[in-house]
Amino acid sequence: MKLFIFTIVWYLPLIISIRMVHSRSVSCSCNLDSTGMTMICDNVHSLIAYQQCIHEQLSLQTDIKLRRGGVITNLTIKHHRLSSLSNGLLQFSYGNIYYQLNDLRYLYIVQGKLRQVDNRALILIQQALEYLDLSNNEFEYMPKISNNNEEYSNLEKLILSHNQIQHLTISDIRAYNRLEELDLSFNHEQISCRHLIERLILLFNRNIDPIEHKTTNSVIKFFADLFDDQNTTSDILLFDSDQCLIIEIISRELTDRLCTDEATTEYLSLLELILRKHTIIRETCTRYDELQTCFRSYLSTENCLSENRFIINEIIRQYDWL
Repeated sequence: MKLFIFTIVWYLPLIISIRMVHSRSVSCSCNLDSTGMTMICDNVHSLIAYQQCIHEQLSLQTDIKLRRGGVITNLTIKHHRLSSLSNGLLQFSYGNIYYQLNDLRYLYIVQGKLRQVDNRALILIQQALEYLDLSNNEFEYMPKISNNNEEYSNLEKLILSHNQIQHLTISDIRAYNRLEELDLSFNHEQISCRHLIERLILLFNRNIDPIEHKTTNSVIKFFADLFDDQNTTSDILLFDSDQCLIIEIISRELTDRLCTDEATTEYLSLLELILRKHTIIRETCTRYDELQTCFRSYLSTENCLSENRFIINEIIRQYDWL
C-alpha cells in the first residue's frame, strides 16, 4: 500500500503536467496579425471562450480603435463547437470593455458544429460583408441571414460546402442582390437542385428577375455561368428538354425585341454560349427558322448595336448559320 501511494505521489507531477499540456492544446487561442486587420481563432468551444480570447488578444493593443476591434476586416473561427451564430460574435462586453467588430468584410466560421444563424446575427456588418464561409459545419438547410435585397448589398460569395443541406429554392438566394458565387458542393448526397432549375426556367420564361435593382438579369447570368462552365455542369443539371426550352425562350425574346435593345445582347450572348456546347439543328429546334429570320432582320438594321451585330456574325461564322 505504501509503495502504491509512493508511486502515485512520485508520478503525480507528471500526470498533472500532461493534463495541463493537453488542456492548453485544446483551449481557445486567437492571434491577431501585425496589421491588426486579420484575426484567427482556433479551438473555440463556446461563445464565452471566444469572447475571452478576443479580449485577451485585443487588450494588448495600444491603438484605441484597434483595441475595440474596429480595425479587423478578416476573422476566421475554426475547429469550433458553436451550434448557432449569434450577434455576440461581433459585439459584446467583457469586463468593462465593449468590443465591436463592425468592419468585417471576410468572415470564415469553418470546421465546426454550426446548425443555424440567429436572426440578425450579422446585422452589424451587413453593409461591409463581402465573403462569408460557413463550410464544414452541420447545416441541414440554407441558413437565412437576410430578408431583403438591401441588407447584404455587398455580399458576393457565400460558401456552404461540406454541410448536410438537402434542399434549395429560389427564395433561399433571392435576398442577395450581388451574390456571384454560391458554393453548395459536397453536401447531402440527396440534395436536389431540380426544383431550383424548374423555378429559374419559369422565371426566365416570364422574363422575371427575382433580384431587383441589378443592371444584369440574374436569371440570364445564372444560365450563362452554367453554360460557360468548362466542365459538364449544364449537362448534369439540365435535361435535354430544358435546354431546348431555353433556346425557344431566347428565340421568342429575340423576335420580340429590337436589335437596339441592350437586353438583346444578354440573350444573344447566352445563345452563343449554348452553341459552344450544343449543336442546334432544324430537326431538334422548333424555332430554328425563326432564329435565322431574326438574325437577318437584325443585320439589315442600320442602327443595330455593334455588340449585337458582332455576336450574330460570330455565330454565323463559327456555326455556319444562314
